[in-house]
Amino acid sequence: MYQREFDQRLKQSLPKAVLLYGENDYLVDFYIDTYIQQTDAKESMLSLYHDEWNFEQAKNFLSQTSLFGGTNLLVVKHDKKIPKKELDVLIALANKNADNYFLYGYSGAPKDAKSMQSAFTDKKGGVWVRFFEPNIRDGISTLQQKAQQIHLDIDHYALQHLMLLLNNNLALCANELDKLSILGSKVTSKDIDRLV
Repeated sequence: MYQREFDQRLKQSLPKAVLLYGENDYLVDFYIDTYIQQTDAKESMLSLYHDEWNFEQAKNFLSQTSLFGGTNLLVVKHDKKIPKKELDVLIALANKNADNYFLYGYSGAPKDAKSMQSAFTDKKGGVWVRFFEPNIRDGISTLQQKAQQIHLDIDHYALQHLMLLLNNNLALCANELDKLSILGSKVTSKDIDRLV
């Protein structure tokens, strides 16, 4: 599945288990943050990043009900593949309880993620989403959303200039927007040349 399809799916409901991968780390983090906000699981989530990965801990977390009656959100970010049997167990546990969600942000080579897609099928209660390096138009659209969220007054041309300056790196561009918002005034291309 690709980003547009996934956005449509999110408007209907949050999938219980999601594999996020591809050439765009910013969007992987963006959708993880979206889940955290929509499930209100900031306090009750379990994040296992890279060397913290522990299958037993992840399985136990999804097996128990939330202590405060909230949501159990398991977020795993790893550059190594999780064995299919372990993925199947975690996806089944996420689908067993209405308050469970499992997000797997795979940061390894996209070609290696293809073998994990079969674990994240509709039939098993999961979805996979591949993100590509953004073209200028999609990147500007994403940055416009970010600018609206942080109440930054910046026009299309200034965003395009920022994208070109930072080689289409959305994560760097988003960080620069946060810094530019401190100005408290409309940001132009000249401001970007001066400050970025």
